[in-house]
Amino acid sequence: MILLLLCITANVALALLFKVFPKYGIRNFPTIVVNYFVSICVGSLLAGEFVIKSDIFSSAGLPYAVALSILFITGFNILGRSFQLFGIAFTTIIQKMSILISAFYAILVYNDPTSLSKLAGLLVAIIAIIFVNYVPKVKRGEPTAFKPVQYLYPFGAFLLSGIIEVILLIVGIEGHMTNSIEFVSSAFGMAGVLGTIYIVFTHRPILKTKEIGAGILLGIPNFLTIYLLISLVEQGWDGSVLFPLNNIGVLVASTLVGYLLFKEAFDKYKLIGILAALLSIYLITAS
Repeated sequence: MILLLLCITANVALALLFKVFPKYGIRNFPTIVVNYFVSICVGSLLAGEFVIKSDIFSSAGLPYAVALSILFITGFNILGRSFQLFGIAFTTIIQKMSILISAFYAILVYNDPTSLSKLAGLLVAIIAIIFVNYVPKVKRGEPTAFKPVQYLYPFGAFLLSGIIEVILLIVGIEGHMTNSIEFVSSAFGMAGVLGTIYIVFTHRPILKTKEIGAGILLGIPNFLTIYLLISLVEQGWDGSVLFPLNNIGVLVASTLVGYLLFKEAFDKYKLIGILAALLSIYLITAS
């Protein structure tokens, strides 16, 4: 449970950093690319040696590391575009529903135990996600007409988030890499290379000093969010319990921190959402 709480804390730290970046004129994408390389350093410090080795290219986990690196870069761009088109609330609702993918994958493929309590908890978790991010009609402004093809962005955010969780579940359960630190560091390293190539070919401005600093700050919690999830799966946590608890925990903690530190609105919908989240946690863990 301590590792899960640490994972939730790391996720909240990421949210806080992204919250303050715009105030200092820090661009997200180059900062994230820097953060991927910093994550290699974090992994190496934890391992006590440079963690990326040549034998990774003959490892059974290589395809999963490559897939994750592509998903990290692609997912960021899709998520950012969805935020721009549909706003944070709607995109967050759709993205967090990725627990349906990872939870039911764990149940159907790895035969995670099911019960009415767990299924009810997953349903209540979805309700909690909707209410916490719900924006009353009077605050939405004028509705915007979207082309049908633009709905591929929030759907893509949902799908890619779920696929990332499924890959972490597969790697953790089937042990395709004997060293999870090496696996996570390799995935981030390849994502950093892909991100660098993208920056070069799109002729973006050179990195700013503050973006390098921001990337360093981002790299530590970002590494932990992935590494700790794999570690928890390796310790025997059911995916249908772990991923919903992690996502709901992040949702509740981020909402409370946003209210306490940034004075974000806390209305009856958020209160209902948090109460529903706590109920879902109880129902899922009671199973």
